[in-house]
Amino acid sequence: MPWMRLPKIWTKGTAFIVGGGPSVAKVTNEEWLQMAGRWNVLGCNVAMWKIPHGVVRYGLFGDKPFLKAFQTQVQEFMSRGGRVIDVTGRPDETKIPWIQELQSSMWRVKRLNRADNWGILLDDPKTSDPTAVCWNRSVGGCAINVAVNLGAKQIVLIGFDMQMLGKNHNFHSEYKEHYSSGSLPEPGPTHYKKHFLQPFPKIAERLKELNIPCWNTCEDSALKEFPYRPLAEFIRWPV
Repeated sequence: MPWMRLPKIWTKGTAFIVGGGPSVAKVTNEEWLQMAGRWNVLGCNVAMWKIPHGVVRYGLFGDKPFLKAFQTQVQEFMSRGGRVIDVTGRPDETKIPWIQELQSSMWRVKRLNRADNWGILLDDPKTSDPTAVCWNRSVGGCAINVAVNLGAKQIVLIGFDMQMLGKNHNFHSEYKEHYSSGSLPEPGPTHYKKHFLQPFPKIAERLKELNIPCWNTCEDSALKEFPYRPLAEFIRWPV
């Protein structure tokens, strides 16, 4: 399999992870522009290309239906120099040539899905499986593990609401037609508590062991393991 060990290329200590929650819409264009080119920013799924150009330089996705639904957008993100990390954990694609070609230009890492693998798995060349990361039941949960392996010394979460806002799961509308057609599964209102949120106590525990602070910039987030701090405080920090 083409699994790779993620390189520790993030020499700037702070890393921002952009999820898909409704609170992302509250981030102003000025705030995004202050982040562009100054910080390590990892976008989950649609956040790769929906955030103003030049801010997100690394993207992450975790299932093949997403790639099928958004082939054009992912290709465009990569053509602009964006680096995409494939955490589907699936074997080489042999039946769909365009997926095979696209994935050949991605960083691909194996993922561990079971509950006893929740948390943060560090790349360790002494192990038999040095390329794996914890899936943690969601792209957002997995992105924290990926950020650590890329070298993050502290992590700032954007759009980690982990709950619906009214009828909306996300800050964007890209998924709605795919939810309607069934090409992407739509999470229900209780899915966050019963599914997505479950691994975060172990994620938080492991980050504490590693002495990697993590903050949540969504004030009313259902994710309570990480303290709230407004985004404006972080983007004023010196790089």
